[in-house]
Amino acid sequence: MDPTQPRPGAEVTGRTVELRVHGVSGTSPEDLLGEPVVTQVAGDGLGRFFRPVAPRADGTVLEGYHWALFTSGSWRQGLWFLLLPFGLANLAAHALPAGRTGPERVVALAALRLLGAALTATLALGALTVLVDLVAVQGPGRGRPWAVVTGLAVVVGVLAVVALLGRGRVPAPPPGPQAVVAPDVPRTVLADPGFGAGDPDVPVLRRLHVLVGLLVLAVPGWTAAGLAWVPAAAAAVTGAVVLGLGDPRTPGRWWRRAGPVARRPVAVLAAVGVGAGAVLATVGGRLLVGDTGDRLVGLGGALTTLVVTGAACLVVLLGAVLLGRRGAAPVPAPFRPLAAGLSAWVVAVVAAALGLGFTAGLVWATRRVLGGEVAGVYRATAAGWGVAVVGLAAVGVAVLVARARSAPGRRSRAAASYPPGTDGRVVESAATGLWLAGLRSWAPGVLVGLAALTVLAAGVLLAGLAGVPLPDAEPVGRVLVGVGTVALVGFAVGLLLAGRGAVLHPAVRRGVNVLWDVVAFWPREVHPVVPPPYSRRAVGDVATRVGWLLTRGGADRVTLVGYSQGSLICLAALLQVPPGLRPRVALVTHASQLRLVYARVFPRAVPLALLRWTLGVLDGRWLSLFRATDPFGGPVLAWGRSPDGGLLTSTRLTADGQDDGVDVVGADGVRVSGTEWRLPDPAVVDPQERPWPGRRGHTDHTRDPAWPAALAAVWRPPGG
Repeated sequence: MDPTQPRPGAEVTGRTVELRVHGVSGTSPEDLLGEPVVTQVAGDGLGRFFRPVAPRADGTVLEGYHWALFTSGSWRQGLWFLLLPFGLANLAAHALPAGRTGPERVVALAALRLLGAALTATLALGALTVLVDLVAVQGPGRGRPWAVVTGLAVVVGVLAVVALLGRGRVPAPPPGPQAVVAPDVPRTVLADPGFGAGDPDVPVLRRLHVLVGLLVLAVPGWTAAGLAWVPAAAAAVTGAVVLGLGDPRTPGRWWRRAGPVARRPVAVLAAVGVGAGAVLATVGGRLLVGDTGDRLVGLGGALTTLVVTGAACLVVLLGAVLLGRRGAAPVPAPFRPLAAGLSAWVVAVVAAALGLGFTAGLVWATRRVLGGEVAGVYRATAAGWGVAVVGLAAVGVAVLVARARSAPGRRSRAAASYPPGTDGRVVESAATGLWLAGLRSWAPGVLVGLAALTVLAAGVLLAGLAGVPLPDAEPVGRVLVGVGTVALVGFAVGLLLAGRGAVLHPAVRRGVNVLWDVVAFWPREVHPVVPPPYSRRAVGDVATRVGWLLTRGGADRVTLVGYSQGSLICLAALLQVPPGLRPRVALVTHASQLRLVYARVFPRAVPLALLRWTLGVLDGRWLSLFRATDPFGGPVLAWGRSPDGGLLTSTRLTADGQDDGVDVVGADGVRVSGTEWRLPDPAVVDPQERPWPGRRGHTDHTRDPAWPAALAAVWRPPGG
């Protein structure tokens, strides 16, 4: 039997198909459907559609789309932790403001691409410092030629593994007709046919990053030979090519118009880089040591150059982001860009801090074990991280104190959302959940504070590079360096242990790769060495399945159910549902980040116009479910809810604007705000009739007592 074709029994015998799409963390098909025995009915080995073996008594069909294997199926994916700084730099490109799209965006993308190249070079330089300088030259190898050449070979192997991790692609869907974007959808990058493929210049960027790694390996050899200007000049030309790539959405760019001719500089530079690497590997031995007698030369200067380059990129990016915010359409307060529209810059700052921190942590950890000397920039990095850690600890204490002082108010809010006489343990559990969920309201301030602390740490780092001593007394500097050293070593060793666990244990791999479930949705844009994006495949699979169910699968109606990250996949899939089939499609999202994260951090992908368009085309058949105790998801379609206990009102998003309405609380404690329901948590149940669920927060919405009513509500006529 052809595995790409539906299996016998895959035809729908009832009127409605409930098609669930899971969120992050590698949910199993059994957990997705809430059934102990399931079978695959469509898809292939990665994008899989399952149904329970036992049919439902009411004749409806339950089906689930399982996409977790795109990000956490193979042991090789456990190594993706090495790409974390690269992935965040790439994510920053998709978080650019939705205002101006002219020179500001081109400059921002250029700065991010150059920052990405600097991160690649930093990782290569860290591997060279650890494996060649500290191990082969200063450490057990004692500078013997065979030890140096062996160390270089291992470095090349590490960089080759990193490069291969970024070359993967999500396989194309099984053969057959595929859904396409409908012609009447709003303007969003999710509707761009080229979105899933990413920047068409990624192959060129990949070659440039390979060249950057080779140039880094060549620095000691050329420096020892008195020709340090050779890799420096090659790096400058490479950086100029990276900056010249511009905006991937601009048609007819010079790079593509020039065709093969434009690739000649890359080929020439690659030849120079390979030659330099060959010289380095051939010379080996004492020549690499130069005048120091016991250390590789040129590493400190190279790292200083990379740090200054990264800082300059972040300064330019900040200016471009500030200018790019202008011209954005006004939106209601709950949909305003996070961190005053500086999310892209904040994410890029974190990427740079983690990239340098991971490298410095590896170097410091190796130095602590083997001894030896390293460039002073690593001490300055430790001091900078010390400043950041102390600042973060102070901010954390302030947040916890503020949350603790508001505890009485949370208990009152929790009690007001339950009927009088509710068991005190239920109220206390709900209050605890409100405390945890309330931390997300601090996210904008934390982001801004994190950026400010990183800038302060960068100032300490740059001051250290310039030879400026730390203010006040020397003990302050020692304390900061000590705190930063512990943080750096702990960070690097923790990542290595997490990577080891992810490679060896599937359960650990699913947990570690939760981040990639979010990051890898976004295509490669400014850094080519990131996990392959799964967005085009996952969105296309769901849209194609909906079309098949409604045309050939015998379904009268399809209810798309998107949980957490799955809500974004479902929203994007609706863009590919033909207009003639939309009246037979409904959408239920639960624990969604569509408003809290995607509309505020990625306004080019999830603009407010897209949410309004969805409300319009579904005409009342979109229901959003959330819990106030959910620390990760939240409301999407309503806001400004009045306190429980009095007249209940809220503001609701509509297809053409917004309006105010009166909320209703059902017997099960669900607060209905138009097309959005707030589920009580813990749920109101009779423990003599069903087990008491306890507080569930972000999980198990499909097991909530209100779930059957929610599925039925999306098919009621408007006003019914």
